[in-house]
Amino acid sequence: MAFNLFSRGMLAHKPLSVFVDGAQTRDFTFISDIVDGLVASIAASPGSIMNLGGGSRVTLREALDVLVEVSGVVPRIELAERQAGDVLDTWASIERAREEIGYEPKVTLSEGLAAEWRWLAGRNAGR
Repeated sequence: MAFNLFSRGMLAHKPLSVFVDGAQTRDFTFISDIVDGLVASIAASPGSIMNLGGGSRVTLREALDVLVEVSGVVPRIELAERQAGDVLDTWASIERAREEIGYEPKVTLSEGLAAEWRWLAGRNAGR
């Protein structure tokens, strides 16, 4: 959801709100990788528990750098206070999914952000 908000803000030339300093990490995953994992999970042993995710963590600042690279738009960043309940670092351990169902994310962060940017920019082209 953050990239959708960031991309829409960039298209509208509005400043982006980044909590704290952008050093928090996340494991970003493109939707097609999740769909592939869900379809493959049909073959999993009954009762199996596993995570699906991108398999690597990046800081929000690094992710925004990638968004700038794929969009060609340099946003104005406004730092905001940390939101209550927001954790600093999250990621998915996908080892069990790799072993159990052969899950392997295919879409890189750059490819996923470029696809989302193209889609959003195309939707906003006539506005």
